[in-house]
This record gives sequence, structure tokens and C-alpha cells, in this order.
Amino acid sequence: MEPPLERGKSLMLRFILISSIVFLATSVSAGAASFDSLSQRLISDGFETAYIERVYSPSSVQFDPKPVLTYFKIRESKLNYGQFLEPEQVARCREYIGLHLEALTRIEKETGVPPSLLAALFMVETRLGAYTGRFQVLSVLSSLSVSSDPETMKALYAQLEPSERERNSFELFQQFCVRKSAWAYRELKAFLKHAAAGEIQPETIRGSLAGAFGIPQFIPSNVLRYGADGDGDGQVDLFSDADALASAAKILGGCGWKPGLNPKQRHKVLKCYNQSDVYARTVLDLARLIDDAGTPSK
Repeated sequence: MEPPLERGKSLMLRFILISSIVFLATSVSAGAASFDSLSQRLISDGFETAYIERVYSPSSVQFDPKPVLTYFKIRESKLNYGQFLEPEQVARCREYIGLHLEALTRIEKETGVPPSLLAALFMVETRLGAYTGRFQVLSVLSSLSVSSDPETMKALYAQLEPSERERNSFELFQQFCVRKSAWAYRELKAFLKHAAAGEIQPETIRGSLAGAFGIPQFIPSNVLRYGADGDGDGQVDLFSDADALASAAKILGGCGWKPGLNPKQRHKVLKCYNQSDVYARTVLDLARLIDDAGTPSK
């Protein structure tokens, strides 16, 4: 027989586990119910009924509270950007440039975006395509889209760790959910348009918790605006190096990149791609280290 103290601990652990399961089930149930209204909203906004009904079948997508909760707690300043400036990463970038030198040389002539910058960008974003994200983009954007539902918000807030609730009031969490829900719905529509245009099953695309995907980690609206067909096959596939390189150069050009910019102007362009000062500095520093090492041969 368990000692009274140990028995008490076991009961407490079971209570915590059961409470967590209840909270999780509540949020999943509330979110799943919200998917019905989300489907109707998408149909009202012009998507074909049969398409949306297939996309939101139970076998295609499930409400997932993790993107909402994790995205709310992300602290980008804690990310270790220094790892990307190590000699090994510089060498990998130079190897990548060598593999795609023909395409990169053509892109630089057409856009003014140098190979070192694109390689540095891809290294910081996805380690040159080695890690493009494991989250179902459809689930991420759909779950964020319905996160402003009142019952869903309450259930999600209850799942935050006590320390998070102490730092962030429910009102602050509500503001986050309302803001991200509006953003995510716009991105969801762009994502479904991209998938439909490319005849891609949307549930098969994996990406980040921010709903970004592909080697350059574009959010869907940027795919529609800046996606480029780099290999001439008539499709925009950001998991293809050719299309990813052409698309990244296009968005950098749209952000104002051109030869001869001073350091402050280059930093501003990179912040257009990602609104983080440390991110912009890291990409530019890595590009400089690549250039200092010399242009590799094919």
C-alpha cells in the first residue's frame, strides 16, 4: 500500500492530468465546431462548396490548439542566431552556391540580388531546405482563424501554464487571438488559392507554426504576390530550389534591394522579409562571411 504522502501525490498528478485532458478536449471540441462556421465563411467568400467540404473533412484537418498556444508564447529574442555564423554553416552555403551557380548567376544579373544573400537567407530560414517545418499549414491557419471564437479562447487560455497566465491577462490573450485570427483568415484564403491553382491537396503541405512554408518560408499571401516559376514548368513550388531562389530574389527586389545599398538600407530590406533586427543582422553578416570566403566554382 502507498504511504499517505505518496498516495496524495498520485491523486494530485491524476487530477492535473485529467484537468489537462478536459481542457484539451474542450478547446478541440470548440475549435472543431468553429470549423463549420469557417467553412461557410470560405464558401461565402467565393470558394466552391465541394472543394471546401473536401478540405474540411475530418480526415483532412483537425483543430489543433498547439499552434495558437505556442505562437502566443514564442520569444524570438531567445533564438540562437549565432549558430548560423559558424564556419561549418558558411562552408555549407558556399557548397549550395556551387550547386546552383548557374541559376544564381542568372538571378543576380536579372535582379541584382547576390548569391551569397540568397544562400544566407535560406540557411537562416530552413538550413538550405533541410528543415522546412513539420506542421500542417492548413491546420495551423485554420486553427488560428477560429481562435477568436469566445468559447475557444476561454479553453485555450486555460491551457496556458500558470506562469504564462500570471504574465498575460485573459484580455491580452483575447487581443492576440482576435488579431491573429483576422491575419490567419486572410492567409488561409491565400493558401487555398495557391493550392487550388497548383492542383495541390492543401492538407499535404507542411510548414511552420506561423503558416509559412517552402525553402524560403513564405506566408501564403507572399506566395501569391512574389511566387516565381524559376524552372519554367508552369508551377510555383517553393520546395523546389529553382522556384525558391527566383521567388526569394523577387520579394527582396520588391522590398527595395538593389546594388549599391548602404548597410542601413540593406538592413531595412531584410527587415521587410522578417521584422527582426537580429534576424536581419544575421543574414547580412552570414552573406558577408560567404563573400569573404570567395565565390565557389560549380
